[in-house]
Amino acid sequence: MSIPFLYVHGSNNAFVLVDELIETWFATDAQRRQFSQSICTHRSAEGVLFVSEYRDGYRMRMFNPDGSEAEMCGNGLRCAARRVLEYSGASTASIWVTDRWFAVGWEDPVKKTVCVRLPSIGFDPTTVGIWLPTGASPVLHQRVAEFWADGETSLVVMPNPHAIVFVPSHYTQSDRVALATQLGKRVLAMPAIFTQGCNVTVAQVNNPGQIFAQTYERGVGLTPACGTAMGATSVAYALKNPEWLEKKLTIRPSGEPVTTCVHYENGQYSIELIGNATVVYGSAVSVDEQGTVLSD
Repeated sequence: MSIPFLYVHGSNNAFVLVDELIETWFATDAQRRQFSQSICTHRSAEGVLFVSEYRDGYRMRMFNPDGSEAEMCGNGLRCAARRVLEYSGASTASIWVTDRWFAVGWEDPVKKTVCVRLPSIGFDPTTVGIWLPTGASPVLHQRVAEFWADGETSLVVMPNPHAIVFVPSHYTQSDRVALATQLGKRVLAMPAIFTQGCNVTVAQVNNPGQIFAQTYERGVGLTPACGTAMGATSVAYALKNPEWLEKKLTIRPSGEPVTTCVHYENGQYSIELIGNATVVYGSAVSVDEQGTVLSD
């Protein structure tokens, strides 16, 4: 069977996008998992996005290179949103991911930049399987000795789990990469605390409203960018610096920067994530009945 796909990226976070808006290519999730593991190796992608119609809108499912399914992916959602908006001809749409709807729309249809709204940000780490010995909740700008004793940690639910640590301005990019790797591997070594894993972001503020971010992503490893991590970092920053609520922030991962804006309405935080949704090329691969790529 030949499977057509698009190779896309958001902030240099690269994905294979399988368009199932008209035709469903895979009958089972086992095939999707196998395909994701196989094609991510062949194409150096950080995940596979499956986009389809769903109820009165659309649906995105994202599978990591290890075959696990992510609850959410902000950079992937921008890429899925572009495909949906071009398919529908509309300026806005609703996309279902895991257990909720996300509002998406063009920021600039000429430049192919997209705005997605990430709603209902959570702060209870136990909802994503993080069980600290202290049992404290929420954890926002607190010292968590078991995880990182040298500074403050914030745990944010996007709905996928994120741990954000802010480091001093003298840190270099290499320092951020080294610490993100160290803490990301520490999560893997602490399954009793991080029972479902956790994305780790090392954030650094050299100028107000401008944040560097290096993420070690669950199921992926070091990544040029992670959309939900950039959103979680924005929330953690705005909670400590409330003057930045409702103002645009610039988040600079090792990939392309994005703009975010943290909103607080009716007791809930939400985030606008604005950035590129780039189609690099389209192609097709042959797969067997299990979903393994045969030719590339």
